[in-house]
This record gives sequence, C-alpha cells and structure tokens, in this order.
Amino acid sequence: LSVFIGTPTIHHNAHRELLNTLISINVIKNSGKPAFFIRLCGCNVKCSFCDSKNSWSMDNATWIEIETLADKVDESGANNVVITGGEPLIHNLNPLCELLHFRNKALWLETSASLPLSGSWDWICVSPKEKILPLKENYAFANELKVVISSADDLSKLPAFEARVSSETKLYLQPEWDSRSLILPQIIDYIKENTKKVSTSFGIPDGDYSIIPYMVTNKLFESRYK
Repeated sequence: LSVFIGTPTIHHNAHRELLNTLISINVIKNSGKPAFFIRLCGCNVKCSFCDSKNSWSMDNATWIEIETLADKVDESGANNVVITGGEPLIHNLNPLCELLHFRNKALWLETSASLPLSGSWDWICVSPKEKILPLKENYAFANELKVVISSADDLSKLPAFEARVSSETKLYLQPEWDSRSLILPQIIDYIKENTKKVSTSFGIPDGDYSIIPYMVTNKLFESRYK
C-alpha cells in the first residue's frame, strides 16, 4: 500500500511551523499538542489564496509506502498526526488511517470536504471553498468548520454553512491573508453583531459558534519564534 505525498515534515524542532500547523487545524481542542504533519499532493479545488500551491500537482511528489510513513511518525515521537493537502480526500485514506490508528495515533483531517470521505478520524476540520462546495453528506462529519473570509460576500454565506453542520460543530473565521487589512474590521463588526453566538480569543465557552481570526494570531506567534 502506498500514499502519494510531498516531503513529510516533522515540526517538533520548528516552533513557528509547529504553531502554525496546530492552530490552523484546531485552536481549541488541539492547541499546543505536538503533531506529525503530512501534506498529501493533488488538489481538485486550487484556491487562488492557497499558501501551498506546490501541493496541487502530483508530478513532482514522491510515492512512499504507508508502513514507511508510519515508521517516520513513530520516530518523531508524536502521538498526533495532521493530514491535509492539497485536497487529501483525492486519495483513499482508509489504509493509512487504519495503520496509524493501529499504532495508537490520533488523526486530524483538514479538508474542503468536496470529495467522498475516507479514513477514520479523531477530528475533522471542514474548510468549505466556493469553487467546489463540500458534499452535503460531509457537513455531518465536521467537528470544526473553518471558513476563509476575503470579502463581505463571504460573511453573508455563513448562515447557510452554519445550518448544515451539527450544533456541536465549532465554527471559525479565517481572514484571507492578502485581504486581512480590509476584511478584519468587517469580521470584527460581524462578531459584534452576533455576540450571542460568538466569543473571541482563547477564552472560549461552550457556545456553538466561535470566531477566531487565527491567521492574525499565527502572525503574533511567528514574531515570537523567529
């Protein structure tokens, strides 16, 4: 069994990248936990604002046996594994997840959910993209819904996303990096207008709607660890 990946990276010695990885996957539940990061190649969405466009093509990636990849995870000492892309669901993730779970690893997925779900997961972050929306059945699997906001129009679509996920799903807004100076004030206004549902920063209660502009938070962490 093989899995198509880019260069697998262990982030335990790269603090800035580690924090970016952890916060982008889940600010609340998994913040601060060391994780082995696997970026799978191939993408059917190809967002204009993607920060990993080198993961779109499979042409320059490497095939690796999943047993070898699992050994690398063991060698890192990490008990948690983040799997993302590209779009990871381009691949059949059942064999990889089965093997990593057999080795007692917690598995976190970050996906556009635009393809049928495969694999077994301890946490799923669904990040819907307008170009290719999530399959309707995939919203039910979302532990977390992370919506990238680049315009006011994106904010207007949030109620429709919220209506499709469970009341237990955590919801976050991510300001698109290149538009952050313009869109962040609009996100803050949205937060103010939805105070019954929204809380900010890391002091988050058990409410069903939390909005955290985590890319700004990442920038603060980045400055600390340079």
